Amino acid sequence: MGKNVIIKEPQEFIDEGKEQRDQAIATCRNPAAVREMIGILFPSVREVEVGYVWPTLLRDGRLADSDRLAIALQYTTSAGDVCLRDVRRFLISPESREQIAATLNPENFSEFLEQLGRFSGFVSVEKIADLEELCLAVARLVDGKAGVEHESQPQFILCISSYKQAFGVIDALVSVVDKRMGGKVASRVVKDRASVSVASYLLRLSYMEDRSKVTDLSVLASTEDKDELVSAFVRNIVDMAGKGSMANCAHAAHALYTVARLSPDACRDIYQAAGTARRGFDDFVMALLNWGHDSYKGTAFKVKQDVELYAPLERWEELAKERLEDPHLQYPAKAAWLAIATGKVLYAVDGTEKD
Repeated sequence: MGKNVIIKEPQEFIDEGKEQRDQAIATCRNPAAVREMIGILFPSVREVEVGYVWPTLLRDGRLADSDRLAIALQYTTSAGDVCLRDVRRFLISPESREQIAATLNPENFSEFLEQLGRFSGFVSVEKIADLEELCLAVARLVDGKAGVEHESQPQFILCISSYKQAFGVIDALVSVVDKRMGGKVASRVVKDRASVSVASYLLRLSYMEDRSKVTDLSVLASTEDKDELVSAFVRNIVDMAGKGSMANCAHAAHALYTVARLSPDACRDIYQAAGTARRGFDDFVMALLNWGHDSYKGTAFKVKQDVELYAPLERWEELAKERLEDPHLQYPAKAAWLAIATGKVLYAVDGTEKD
């Protein structure tokens, strides 16, 4: 039994446990009564062993009946709880992944990724026939609706970054299923437009870290493909900036940081693209100035050296002056432009200065 039990279908579980079940029942004082009780509590067992079940309104058993479960859930679960059945289905049922991702929310998002990481060690190799697509699905969770909302809520800012969690799941899956696929999976994630946050982290591990320090990882981008992969990543950022959709990336600040380190000449292209979509220009500026978080007031903005890779500081100051004249400008965007205008480190929530 052991690790693979969680991944098996109910009938497989019932069949494999028959010998042990029969031995346990045989030791009881009244084996017939015990077997009858098992049939009532767990109709699926009786159906497999006898071929029929007693007529009952509780068709799924007295412990797992959906009506009883619904009542129990009203008392014992919250938005932060994760259905382990969904975790299992996400790993082994490709057709279920999109639906499961849509059920996630900011409260259970991090826990879902954590459970995916735990279950990855239980997966039988033969159960996963689409390793690349599974890894892409995990990476896309971070920049999905629940992932973006999770990162934007202050109560989660001190939690482990979701892109690190997701990458950990991907690396664990590749390690279990087929380590030889590590480079190919890395390439797919980096090029994927819906996986920018995880792609950014993967590129940093692959090209900004000492390779001798990441030898335990199965998923790293090939050094031979560096130019191709970095270019593909930059194109995705330019496209995102041009569409004004920077807010749809959970870790846009980290993505811009990665571009500035691996392809600084491309920063002007991103700036130009963002300027053509004024609707999302504030989001671009907030990502660029993001100076991290603390437990006092959350996110803070600061004019960093990277800013001048995108445009001269004088140009930024001109833009700040223009933007701050807008009476409808609200926080946190207002705080970002104030940080440029004053040169101070300001909290996003209200524009007060960070000590």
